Amino acid sequence: AAAAAAAASRERRKTERRVAELEARLRNATAASEARFSALEARLADKVTNEALQARVEDASEELEEATARSIETANDTVSTARRLARKGVADAASVAEDVARR
Repeated sequence: AAAAAAAASRERRKTERRVAELEARLRNATAASEARFSALEARLADKVTNEALQARVEDASEELEEATARSIETANDTVSTARRLARKGVADAASVAEDVARR
């Protein structure tokens, strides 16, 4: 009976050590899984941020292209107007010269 009790006691301690070992492995595995999950969350957040920034860059690029096109159009209109006024000024000057010559 004493031998059986000692054997049962040894078996119980062996089982308790095994349970403690498995609990430690479970804690380590859980911590590793949580760390991997956190890393994946961070990567996803970075990806979302990068995509948002890329969209903002694309929007800004389109706005810049549109503004540049408007500026070029305005500059061309200004040059055309200046040329038209210069031609009109030359014609007016010629007309005045003819009037003076007639007098």
